[in-house]
Amino acid sequence: MSENTTDRIAALIKYASAGNRIGILNMLGEEVTLDSQDENGQTALIAAVKNKKLETVKFLLSRGADMYITDNTGNSARTYAIKDDAILQCITQYEKYNTEERLNKLRNLENNPFCAAYPAPAETKAQKYKREQRERELDEACWELYPDPSHQKRTPYSE
Repeated sequence: MSENTTDRIAALIKYASAGNRIGILNMLGEEVTLDSQDENGQTALIAAVKNKKLETVKFLLSRGADMYITDNTGNSARTYAIKDDAILQCITQYEKYNTEERLNKLRNLENNPFCAAYPAPAETKAQKYKREQRERELDEACWELYPDPSHQKRTPYSE
């Protein structure tokens, strides 16, 4: 790893620790990703969790940061999240939603090259209703946990 890359990873971790999302985006490039680790094995997500930067944690997770990467002490962002209830709930909600999405993608026969000859059945109205209901429940749960303070009277579905 070049010295420039090491410096950029260090800056990425520093920005994540401070909750500076713009700084995080500016540090990303060909050699530096959200899951890049510094000399201690720390990632941007681990740094944000350890410094209790909830909005940055949500930002990193929404962009695909891996919560299971471990640092040199063997701890992951999920492990560090145990110390903060709000961050732990955020990670747990994301984990639950992400797991369902991945399973649904695996079950989708159209995207599976081994089953391309067998088209996936169309989603029935009942299945669509159930999926949309799960999505609404997840949105509402996240909204209750992390309301936007500047829009106290706003609901998740208002414009």
